This record gives sequence, C-alpha cells and structure tokens, in this order.
Amino acid sequence: MDVHEKLDLILEILGGHSEKLDEHSQKLDEQGRKLDEHSQKLGEHSELLGALIHGQQEIKADLDGFKLATFKRFDDLNKRLDSSESKQGELEAKVELLENRTWTNESDIHRLKNLIGMK
Repeated sequence: MDVHEKLDLILEILGGHSEKLDEHSQKLDEQGRKLDEHSQKLGEHSELLGALIHGQQEIKADLDGFKLATFKRFDDLNKRLDSSESKQGELEAKVELLENRTWTNESDIHRLKNLIGMK
C-alpha cells in the first residue's frame, strides 16, 4: 500500500468520524432543546406550586381564624349556659321556698278559719 492509498484510507476514516461527530452534535442539540423545554416546564410548575402553596396558606389562615371565632362563640355560649343553669337552680330554690311558704300560709289560714268557726 502506498502513501496515497494510506492517505485516502485515513481521509475516509476521518470522513466517517466527521459524520459521526455531526450526528452526535445533532443529538446533543436536540437533547439541549428538550432540556430547555423541560426547564421551562419546571419553571411554570414552580410558579403554579408557589401559587397553590400561597392559596393553601391563606385558606389555613382563614380556617384558623374561623376556629378561633367558633371557639370564642362556644366559650361565650358555655358561659351563658352555665349562668342560665345557675339562675335556673336559684329560681327552682325560690319556687320551692315559695311553695313551702304558700303551703304554710294556707295551713295557717285553714287553722284560723277553723279557730274562728268560719268553716
């Protein structure tokens, strides 16, 4: 094999390598575009997640406020109920006392009527 044939063979091999490098460059460019698309999608998803997290935080704050307001209302209702029960107990005691006094008065009236002969 002479020098020219060797050079031609080397050039042919280099040409094949050049084609392979071009193919690899195209594949790398395509993968780079896909990575850019994925990066853009990830950015969009990040914005959406940020908005969702912010919305959830607002909802949680509203719910916490609602829980606090509800607790205060029920606490007030419990205090009023306790007060009503206490007043009801006092009222029942007074009614019982009134019943006893009325019974005593009626007994006294009946005894006096018997004593003076009105009956």
